[in-house]
Amino acid sequence: MKSFYKDKLIKDYYKCTQVEYLKKKDSSPYIKLSLLNNKGIFDGYLWNMVDFFSDKVNEDEVYAIKAKEEIYNNAKVLNIQNIKPIVNGNYDKYGYTLDKLSISRKQISKFHYNSLLESVSLYRNKTIDLILDFYIKNKNEIIASDLLNHKCNCFKHMLVLSENYGTKIDKKLCIILILIDRLSVISLIEKIKLVNIKHYNLIKFYQANDKEFIKKYKYIVDLISYNFNNESFFKTK
Repeated sequence: MKSFYKDKLIKDYYKCTQVEYLKKKDSSPYIKLSLLNNKGIFDGYLWNMVDFFSDKVNEDEVYAIKAKEEIYNNAKVLNIQNIKPIVNGNYDKYGYTLDKLSISRKQISKFHYNSLLESVSLYRNKTIDLILDFYIKNKNEIIASDLLNHKCNCFKHMLVLSENYGTKIDKKLCIILILIDRLSVISLIEKIKLVNIKHYNLIKFYQANDKEFIKKYKYIVDLISYNFNNESFFKTK
């Protein structure tokens, strides 16, 4: 994981694609934004003055943002210090550049692909190594699958679950199922059978919607289905 320059304040244009109003463990509110420009896709957080900003951020709008680059939950994020909507290019004189906002769908998928592999590499075992090798060998097909944003969101929410519930969460099984979900992986699963029969059986139970599996690992099933359905909602909204 590459480190950011500590306390460096960046200024740029971003398009906001999603807004979530959440609460910390102490019940204090914060706002999480999904932001993109041609440098990539980022999670942005408003930790302070939440009430002030709550009615000032909307999906599908472009903002001039000042933020500190930080690491949160093992991911690169933007700690937003100030955010203002762009109206008629009023911020050009401050050095913001709208031409840097454009990013293609393929670029977005490539960014998610690299981000997912980088994050997953921190949790490697023999099964995950096989899956990572599958992702590398089938990179173009994975990028074209239109599933990578969904998988990245699942991974992020898995980290939140783990933070709240600790050892009750089987992180590696969760990662394995996130990675293979909705992909054609018949040959991969046969390879997994040779290195870890337990993981092989659990994958087969998951794919078969086995009732006992769902009962025991409901948090994994709910995590994956929630993120998939939620993303489908935003795509068709």
